[in-house]
Amino acid sequence: MILLSKIAKNTGAVLMGTLVRMGSSFVLILLIARWLGAGGVGEYSIILSLYWIFQKIATMGLEQIIIREVAKAERKAGAYLTAGVIIGIATSVVMSLLMVVFSYLARYNSVIVTSCYIMSGAVLFTTVNLVFQALFIAFEKAELSLYGNVFTGVVRLGLSWAALACGYGIIAIMTVFVLSAFAGMIINMVLTKRCIMTRAVTWEKQVTVWMLKTMPVFAGAQIVNAFSGNITTIIMSLFMSLELVGYYGAAMQLVGAIRMIIQSYKIAIQPVTAKTYVDSLKELRRFCVKSMKYITLFSFPISVGTTLLAQRIISLFYPPEFAISGSLLQVLIWIIPFYGVSMVMTAILIAGEDQKLVFSTLMISLAVRAGLAAALIPLFSYWGAAAAVVASDLVNMLLKAHFIARHYFRISYLHFFWKTAVSAAAMAVILFILKNTVLAVTVSGAVLVYGAALTMLGELPAVRAALKRSGP
Repeated sequence: MILLSKIAKNTGAVLMGTLVRMGSSFVLILLIARWLGAGGVGEYSIILSLYWIFQKIATMGLEQIIIREVAKAERKAGAYLTAGVIIGIATSVVMSLLMVVFSYLARYNSVIVTSCYIMSGAVLFTTVNLVFQALFIAFEKAELSLYGNVFTGVVRLGLSWAALACGYGIIAIMTVFVLSAFAGMIINMVLTKRCIMTRAVTWEKQVTVWMLKTMPVFAGAQIVNAFSGNITTIIMSLFMSLELVGYYGAAMQLVGAIRMIIQSYKIAIQPVTAKTYVDSLKELRRFCVKSMKYITLFSFPISVGTTLLAQRIISLFYPPEFAISGSLLQVLIWIIPFYGVSMVMTAILIAGEDQKLVFSTLMISLAVRAGLAAALIPLFSYWGAAAAVVASDLVNMLLKAHFIARHYFRISYLHFFWKTAVSAAAMAVILFILKNTVLAVTVSGAVLVYGAALTMLGELPAVRAALKRSGP
């Protein structure tokens, strides 16, 4: 039996680090918005989009390979760690150069180009850092990643705030980003030596060669995923002003915060799905259905509530000039339920070593996103960007559902979704009734009604029972 309490522990550890990183990043966006305005947020969004594209490509799927293989054979951890670091350094150097070249070819302003030079260091440090974190997760010691994530997040936010307060701009913030990434890498290196690899680590040529041969499909998926998450911002930057890119970036920052929570859960369950796939396909199906149910219980009401409260949420965090972000948030928030279910499906496909199917879905959804973005942004501005992102995430989820039904097992999605939908509808009625009250009262009332509706339908008691049965 799969112990959900163990999953909860690993998810909690990954999530805590994610929350610190997410929180510091979100607060930093707010500080940039207030000190540098929408144009500053636009520059920051473009730089980070370029950074994440090339950094994710540099990782080349190393995280997924290390997590899967070390979870199956812990004795080979040292060999996979060494090979991962060597490959990561080599790919990071290449991607850093390409990032700088692209910033020139795109004819960005001097702030963005200079920042790309600086962020080339962060590409290297972050890639190596992720190799160490993958090892922590494979050993189901995800809590070790907390130390580096907390330190990095706190230092990055504190020094960036000081730089803005002293009158510095985006270039100073990017410098802080690189220094904090280096510090996080050193912390995880020390933790790996003390808590995971207490013996000397040796390099094994055959493991490195095997990883290089295995990487193409993982790397392909990683490359497509990198572009998928950031291509819309890059296309916007080629057609629109920095201010409009900033409005879009402000809304996506809120959506991205929720996506990072879901990503934490997916990372935590990946070793379990890999082991369960080997033991029992029936058990894997049962676990994945539960995971999808929990993700839906979390994500769907957030999308409904945010749609109704978007303008008030944006005004709570951003200056009045960001009112456009509220309208964008009403559309972009619907990424969340599609993305959540899709992440669980990805864990299933990776456990079954069907990386080619993951790659295929990502390729098609990227083509949909890039094609729609290129066609709609010149015509409908930021509305075209929002529509392209939501549509491509829906396509991605539907394709994965098709592949799982065809190659693994069928899932009755309506069976676990209808109670969530009915409860969310009841919550929406309360949100409409309380729309003119204090935001905290409105949200609290909506949460209570949602929970009460789930209880009346028997969903919350069922969840509690499942957690109790899966305990130690």
